Amino acid sequence: MPRIVSFLIFFVIVLLVMSSMHWYLWTRFVRDTQLGTPWRQIITTVMAVMLLLLVAMPVTWRLFEGFIPSGLMTVIYLWMGFVTIAMVVVGGLDIGRMAFEQGYKLLASAPVPVDESRRLALARLFGGTAVLGAVGASVMAARSALGSPMLRKVSINLTKLPKELDKISMVQISDLHVGPTIRRAYVQDVVDRTNALNADIIVITGDLVDGTVEELAHDVEPLKDLKARLGVYFVTGNHEYYSGVGGWMRHLPTLGMRVLRNESVRIEHNGGAFYMAGVDDWTAYQFGHGHGADLEAALADIPEDACTVLLAHQPKQVLAAAERKVCVQLSGHTHGGQIWPFGLFVRLAQPYVAGLANHHGTQIYVSRGTGFWGPPMRFGAPSELTHIELRAAMA
Repeated sequence: MPRIVSFLIFFVIVLLVMSSMHWYLWTRFVRDTQLGTPWRQIITTVMAVMLLLLVAMPVTWRLFEGFIPSGLMTVIYLWMGFVTIAMVVVGGLDIGRMAFEQGYKLLASAPVPVDESRRLALARLFGGTAVLGAVGASVMAARSALGSPMLRKVSINLTKLPKELDKISMVQISDLHVGPTIRRAYVQDVVDRTNALNADIIVITGDLVDGTVEELAHDVEPLKDLKARLGVYFVTGNHEYYSGVGGWMRHLPTLGMRVLRNESVRIEHNGGAFYMAGVDDWTAYQFGHGHGADLEAALADIPEDACTVLLAHQPKQVLAAAERKVCVQLSGHTHGGQIWPFGLFVRLAQPYVAGLANHHGTQIYVSRGTGFWGPPMRFGAPSELTHIELRAAMA
């Protein structure tokens, strides 16, 4: 029952948000510009159909397990991205226009008469500028998402890390979202670039897939070639639970990954040691079958004075990690907002959106994600492959 209720709430939110966005854009692009027939009918029909597809997509995807063809999914996601970016462009232009109009009225010595022909000309200039701006920004956002993720180097100082392990290196892959819009070629590129870094450890912090093992086994196959002398470790994200988590928990070890489910492993190197712990995703308890984040279980066998690296998909899990004095938490989930300004809204649900921070003594690094979800677009939040160096800091 909780899953049904949460899905209904999600559906209603999607319906309200998408309907409002489409109506707002329709008023600016169609109504205010007084487009004539047949353009008015064509654009209105296209926007209505795409809105229906956007609203129907999550229902169809969940109920019929990926029934939507990947080509249609790509079109729907591209439209979702275009509408989002168009909202940013039109909203920005609207704010600028309103500020100009109010300033002009304040400076005018008498009421400004309304000139309908001038108003219509300005509305059409506004609409054309907005469309061109949205299309241009969408093209740049698509190029950013579909290109190779940028390499981001991060150094993290840890007082509990033994000096023998100073400069031990990790590569973090997060939120790859292999599925309808990210396929084998992209995965192979990530694997090749990761192996070129020659890291000691590779960690994958959830949301690896958007689809079942049967659908995506071929696309994720290159992951078996990931090489790290001290191992490859994985924890679940929320999307694994939409994608047949049981099958993936059985399949990922065949690709050479150690799946950490509320447990830890001791890692020894150069005469020093630390612990790698991992917890299920924050939402996993909703799916039953023994899943659910359990930090106490993950840390149960770790000495209090030991250095612990915690893999937890969602940044909010740092709240409990800091209480247990975990050295550092590596997370993803947020995508850094993916399309600006959504990062501002992500802060309502997560304490950290991207980058390195210190939460009451526990360091946390949040990756912007190595892939993308939904629209194959990134605007103001480029994807990343994170090369992390752990430093043994003086207390």
